[in-house]
Amino acid sequence: MKTWFFIVNRRVEEREGIFRNTSGQVGFELRQQTYNEESIGIARETAALRTEVGNLRMSGRARITSEESRHYQSQNRYYFSIGMPWWNVKLGDINPRYNELVLWGRRVRGAELQLNSGAFNVWAIYGETSRGVEGRYYGEDVYSPGTYRRWMAATRLSTEAPLPVGWLWGFAFDDVMETTGLTIMKAKDDSSSIDYGSNPKDNLVMGFDHELSFDRRRVTFSEQIALSLYNDNISAGVLEDAADYEDIIVVNQYFQPLPDEGLPTDTSDLKISELVSSILANALSFNTRARFRYYGNDLQISYRLINRSYLSVGNPTIQNDRAGFSVRDRIRLFGSRLYLDLGYSSFGDNVRDKSDITQDTNELLAGFSIYTDENLPDISFRWRQNLTENDGTVSEVPIGTGDSTILIDTRKERAMNYYTVYLNHRMVFMDTENDLTMSMLTSKIDDEYNEFSSNALNQFSLSAVTRYRLPMRTTISYSLSNTSGADGETDLNLHFINARLSYFLFNRKLVPYINPRITLGSGQTALSEDETQSTYRYQHSDFMKIEWTGGFDYEFMRNHTVSGYISMSMYSENGEYEFWDGTRQNIADQPTYRDRDDFLAMLSYSYRF
Repeated sequence: MKTWFFIVNRRVEEREGIFRNTSGQVGFELRQQTYNEESIGIARETAALRTEVGNLRMSGRARITSEESRHYQSQNRYYFSIGMPWWNVKLGDINPRYNELVLWGRRVRGAELQLNSGAFNVWAIYGETSRGVEGRYYGEDVYSPGTYRRWMAATRLSTEAPLPVGWLWGFAFDDVMETTGLTIMKAKDDSSSIDYGSNPKDNLVMGFDHELSFDRRRVTFSEQIALSLYNDNISAGVLEDAADYEDIIVVNQYFQPLPDEGLPTDTSDLKISELVSSILANALSFNTRARFRYYGNDLQISYRLINRSYLSVGNPTIQNDRAGFSVRDRIRLFGSRLYLDLGYSSFGDNVRDKSDITQDTNELLAGFSIYTDENLPDISFRWRQNLTENDGTVSEVPIGTGDSTILIDTRKERAMNYYTVYLNHRMVFMDTENDLTMSMLTSKIDDEYNEFSSNALNQFSLSAVTRYRLPMRTTISYSLSNTSGADGETDLNLHFINARLSYFLFNRKLVPYINPRITLGSGQTALSEDETQSTYRYQHSDFMKIEWTGGFDYEFMRNHTVSGYISMSMYSENGEYEFWDGTRQNIADQPTYRDRDDFLAMLSYSYRF
């Protein structure tokens, strides 16, 4: 019989508990590179920390780089967050997501407060989306404009609450959740932040969003609606009759949207009611989406109308003056062995019929993926067709004061077809495990009215990743790309060869590798349809690029890692330009030609805790 005696030290236990909930990483990277005979050295330091003490959570991260310069936007990044389940404060570089149409992922350097009571939530953020970068003055009112400091403030008020079991279309649903939000964002350029700039902006956006979900989110309905007030140039001042609204939005001849008849000559005749009516007609936008996930289907239906005058600096990737719908379904069959993808979308511009030309784009999508057993390869196939056409016309436009005219053709009808096939197979061969992949891509663009814009692209690639009984792994790949078009005037071939060998030492703690890559190119590219004798007709290509690369990853002690990488690239180019008169000129004879033997070396260290 054995008897064990032990003593519990609560203070040590609590202290270890705190550290047990703390994790982070620190590291640095040194880079030296030479490109086009221009050398540059770069140093970067990174740090990240996350800890929890009871319900209190804190996290932070930073990246500092020698690329930081007052002549450009900030390259350094900082972030710190502290909070509990019902509140959170963020400082530094933040990417808020309040409303897809208003503020969605735009980086803001500032502060954010989030209060989350569950039933009622308040989020607020204030900071800069760009800092002031002075333009360059060359004298006599000639300068390259800089970037104004742009501040942004936004608030989101939302409610989230479960609803009782309800009936919809004759079916009873449980787990019903409703979320409603109101977002207001104001952004404005500080025209006094720099001396040499161009077109400072002013933007006010208000958005409402709503989401209703049923049955553990298997059914979801969401809607966003937003109104944007935007001025493209506030340096022109504000209209006298709109001066009272200057703090809300600057109204002048650059304000969008203006009434159809524009601003009156006598601005005292400006009617605010007409301005408001124009705003509602030309700037109000919305986005709706429905999703159903039942019986192996993931069906998504959406409709979007982004009005002609809708602009938000909180999400500048939104394309305005565009409306349409999309339907897409992913179907799962035979125990997730077969997936079918089907989709259709139709979008068009000129949503208020105020432009001379309307362009429509329709897209079809179809494909499947088959996941087989170990004896057969997995297969995926995709087909996508994109048809773009407009109602443009051919017209004669007079030139000068004589009888000369020129034909202007604004018609457009372009069809694009894309086909992709992907095969993947894992097999054992002679004591090696191999992952084999093959892919093929074919795309073809047919232009009805501009044969020079028609082209075709064909790509083929093979790769094999092999693991041996030895502590070694190799990757070998080859791909071929052929581009043809411009009514047969362009025909370019590219070959890519890649090989990598990694060896694992000291129980996989040290991994050195070599990775040579070769690129070969040949063919000709059409440059111009202008048959002027002195213009280039073709660029004849005949080049080779060899990259000798290698490196290592070494994990030593506990959670310490050192990585090194070196690359030397050599170029051989014998290309020529061919003029329309048949004469040729070697590309290397151009005045801007430089030696293209490049070099890159990197060394990094990181510690995880």
